[in-house]
Amino acid sequence: MAGRRDVVAAPPPACRDPLRTVMRDIVKSALAKAQLAAAGGAATAGGAVHPVWSELVSGQRRCNLQFLAGKILLRRLEQAVRENPLPGHVAACARELHALYANNRNIPAARNDVKVIMAQEEGGERRRRAK
Repeated sequence: MAGRRDVVAAPPPACRDPLRTVMRDIVKSALAKAQLAAAGGAATAGGAVHPVWSELVSGQRRCNLQFLAGKILLRRLEQAVRENPLPGHVAACARELHALYANNRNIPAARNDVKVIMAQEEGGERRRRAK
């Protein structure tokens, strides 16, 4: 057995270069934010989200959502905001709802919901300007 070499298995691709994995995740995140911004659902500076998300969780705006996870989370967040209507809590709930849609942007129902939400917002801005 002196001439035999021990075979060492190569590490899985994710473990070969952890820096590359981290950089890939950062690039994916940046691309996702850019795609979401192009769709009109972008987060604004400082972690705040578009006001339409706050209006949804506070019950000021109603939408017929198709994405089941979005429906469930929105109902739970509406209840949480009714119990604690402080501005910081409303903002945190809005960020949570926004994050759900941002993280599931590849699901057609989620994309359609964002389009509906943002289309309602554009219509509301037009009505406000007309007054």
